[in-house]
Amino acid sequence: MQTTDLTNDNIVFYDGACSLCSGTVSFLINADKNQQLKFAPLDGVTSAMFKIPAIAEGEATVVFYKKGELYFRSTAALKIIQLLPFPWQLLGVFSLVPNFIRDYIYRIIGRNRYRWFGKNTKCILYQPRYEGQLLD
Repeated sequence: MQTTDLTNDNIVFYDGACSLCSGTVSFLINADKNQQLKFAPLDGVTSAMFKIPAIAEGEATVVFYKKGELYFRSTAALKIIQLLPFPWQLLGVFSLVPNFIRDYIYRIIGRNRYRWFGKNTKCILYQPRYEGQLLD
């Protein structure tokens, strides 16, 4: 766990037991060429420090902290995409889809993510190559 002030960081909180989430974080780490993102599991120390609210199963598997604001579900995903380099930023076009539609689809995936993609017994991301981007 880093002891530096994290309030100015862009932090992606994710479900560390979810294979889909871990795969997405791995993708984001590789796509984030400027290393603007940091990552922490929702059940970790950093999440507790930021007082991330308890999330109901299937409600949200990603929470994004940026400049003092918390974003949830599809809005979190779109805010994260904005920080990625071209061509990934083009996915921001989905912000034109109304939030209630985006979040409906998001919740379907969230409720079924373990069944469709599997569940890890522990966070599989803690590897030396990710050092500095993973917070706890």
